[in-house]
Amino acid sequence: MAAAVSAAALVLGWLALGVSAVPLKVDATRETLLAPSAPLQANETSSSSEFWPVFGQAAAPEPSESELLSMVAYSNPNRWVVRVKDDDNGDCGETVRRICREEAPAANGTAPFNGRCVWEDRESCFFTLEADGGEDDLDALLVAHEDDIVFAERDMRVVMEQSCSYPFPQTGSVPWHLDRIDSSSAQQPLDGRYQPPEGLSGSGVHLYVLDTGLRRTHVEFTGRVGQGGNVLNGADPTNEWDDNGHGTAVASVAAGTTSGVCKCCVVHGVKCLDNNGDGSYTDVISGLFWVLRNAQRPAVASMSLSGPTSLGINNAIQELYAAGILTIAAAGNENTDACTKSPGSSPIALTVGASDLSSSNEDVRSGFSNYGGCVDVYAPGSGILVADHSGDAATSYKAGTSFSAPAVAGAAALYLSHYPESTPQVQHEKVSQASTAAPTIEAGARLLNVRVLDVCPSGQEAVQCRVGNWTEWAPACPPAGEMCGRPAQRRAREILEEPSCGGNVCPITNDVRYCPGDYVPCPSRFPSQWFGTNDQAERPAQDLDILGRTITYRPSNSTGFSACIADYVGYEPLESFGQATKLDMQDDSFVEVTLGDSGFSFMGQTKNTIYVGSNGYITLDEGDFSYMVGEIGGQPVRSLLSVAGIKSAMAGTSQDIKRALIQANIEGHDQFVARTGPHWMRQRISGLFQDMNPSTSGDHGIYFQAKGQGTSSSRLVVTFDRVPLWGMPEERNTFQMVLYTDESSSPGSFSIWWGQISGVYRPMVGVSPGSMPPDQIETDLVPDIGTCSGGALPAVPPPQVVAFSGPDGGGSGGSGGGSGGGSFFGLFDFLLPFRGGGSF
Repeated sequence: MAAAVSAAALVLGWLALGVSAVPLKVDATRETLLAPSAPLQANETSSSSEFWPVFGQAAAPEPSESELLSMVAYSNPNRWVVRVKDDDNGDCGETVRRICREEAPAANGTAPFNGRCVWEDRESCFFTLEADGGEDDLDALLVAHEDDIVFAERDMRVVMEQSCSYPFPQTGSVPWHLDRIDSSSAQQPLDGRYQPPEGLSGSGVHLYVLDTGLRRTHVEFTGRVGQGGNVLNGADPTNEWDDNGHGTAVASVAAGTTSGVCKCCVVHGVKCLDNNGDGSYTDVISGLFWVLRNAQRPAVASMSLSGPTSLGINNAIQELYAAGILTIAAAGNENTDACTKSPGSSPIALTVGASDLSSSNEDVRSGFSNYGGCVDVYAPGSGILVADHSGDAATSYKAGTSFSAPAVAGAAALYLSHYPESTPQVQHEKVSQASTAAPTIEAGARLLNVRVLDVCPSGQEAVQCRVGNWTEWAPACPPAGEMCGRPAQRRAREILEEPSCGGNVCPITNDVRYCPGDYVPCPSRFPSQWFGTNDQAERPAQDLDILGRTITYRPSNSTGFSACIADYVGYEPLESFGQATKLDMQDDSFVEVTLGDSGFSFMGQTKNTIYVGSNGYITLDEGDFSYMVGEIGGQPVRSLLSVAGIKSAMAGTSQDIKRALIQANIEGHDQFVARTGPHWMRQRISGLFQDMNPSTSGDHGIYFQAKGQGTSSSRLVVTFDRVPLWGMPEERNTFQMVLYTDESSSPGSFSIWWGQISGVYRPMVGVSPGSMPPDQIETDLVPDIGTCSGGALPAVPPPQVVAFSGPDGGGSGGSGGGSGGGSFFGLFDFLLPFRGGGSF
């Protein structure tokens, strides 16, 4: 099914937990196709005065097959982490046991898969499967247990996030990273001091470091080492001894006597990375659940490791969060968007990037540090004095986001020592706010500053947030039907007194609601419909009322499109495709088609390249692998959107989509905005945007042909001929997109026809300018947009089995088809060779 090729698609996949009976499959190896550097190797870099720019990185060459193989856990590409659903009693253990014990091949000769469970956890609902038959066996398992399984993802390597370093000049006896994080301003020079507010020491707080283990006997932790664990397969579960050194170094920044932020915390080593600093999704998920079951409270978890975005890891962090434990995560060392990594992409982890000081005493992003919207705060990450595992008093200097994250974990522990009953949400907000603006790091960046940690000095009362009364709802609701669109009302209240000394976080100060009653939809500039809305009575996904119809889009200046339902209805395509070129496409891939002089006009620009995506769309700005849009599941939309400080659940999309998701707080339209992000993130024509797999189409597939070149009816024809859904070969989809290119035939217009289609994966249909327009509304394409003739909506004949005119049969188009024309040989006068953008 779906590769982790797009952070947006992948995170939406995570958010789809529990929404559909159809399980998700995610292959994180494909993430590497978009990453500027190989994501699963420690980024060894020397510190220098050269700092890389945040944006505009050159794309790295695609990794070789051997490089991709090295990224999977235990060099086995057929290991899969599987999450099952809770049953009606909130229990999943029986499901895990049944699949792994009763129905495994060893116990059942008619098992749907050939393989074994190498790890299972009946409390956390996870197991790890080694499928001997590769993806075919995995697919068989998912189909056989589609009602039981939420998702499966390839088990990937997870590595420590450390970079090589140099001794940073010291200004006194205090390590520079501690000196920097207690400055009264971002520009204050180092003064050789470290003084947390009110002498906070972190006494009584437990810090769990998920890493390579801990040298318990190091003097940095004397008298402050608690019970640890080892979750590596086959290891002594009580032996967390650190044979690598990374975990010991990380723990010393969080809680070391000399280098630590929280000097009185109790440290617990949780060994989930091996002696080489490597682990897997399985190991990390197991480590997180070890903390969940064994943690002494109050507690903070610190993770200085990173791998491709993982549904399982992010889900386990959510479980920890729900149990009252905040996770601090390293952003990663690949100099790329942190939203493409886990745990850094988790919307509820507190993600930390690495900073350094320039020669002019300005805070700058460390050249290796990941960046972007998923980073909550930065902390020093270069030239960090740490405990060394080579001896009980040994020290060394390290660099990496591995050593930024534990500094923030230490700050969270300081806060917890003063407010042990605080929730992870409050901890997240208070620690994020304990920072100063650092625009020299990145636009909007904040730098950790424990001096402004919001705790109340002894003898003083906490100042609670006070808010005024709500204003009246305004404006007044107009009578139903008087205007188009569903009008909304707003109200607000003032903050009369900001909280301090640990006072309660202020509640929301702006509220929005829809006016009651019926409303008439407004014309949309980019008519689009998601056949997955909650209003199943109005537009159920299974009742695709576009079936057998043709809709034509025409540009409206350069600001949008108008759409209408064409007179032609039926189940034969608009255009014959007997001489079309079959595109060699795999699951979750695209093909780049370079056009000749007569390009396609889109939004006032001539496009000389289009990208045909295997999942039912054409993109016009760049290729895309996204495989589905869908609901935000697992949590109600309102509660997800209103979590203070939550990072975008559509990480990796354009900033305006993120902003719409975070700021929206009303139902209806904002669900449409939040749940259809993958459609809007590219300039896109979505014919039937859902997860398809053309590699299983057999003699059918996806075809391209340029027709009528040099005439007034020149057009590009993209045909999906009986392309099955991923994992559901019987669910076939046939539809056609025709793009008109000649200037005398309404350039920039296009038509979409739908024949045999399935709506199992809740598809998206329509057009996108490349970002979500602020006033965009969902269109009910049939019948809201009306007919092109202005007459009544034509009836669609009952579906019937028809002989499609494919490449083996020639033939003509349907009764409403185009004029034909164009030949196989003439195609190459117009079309330069294809360049695949495929996936691994």
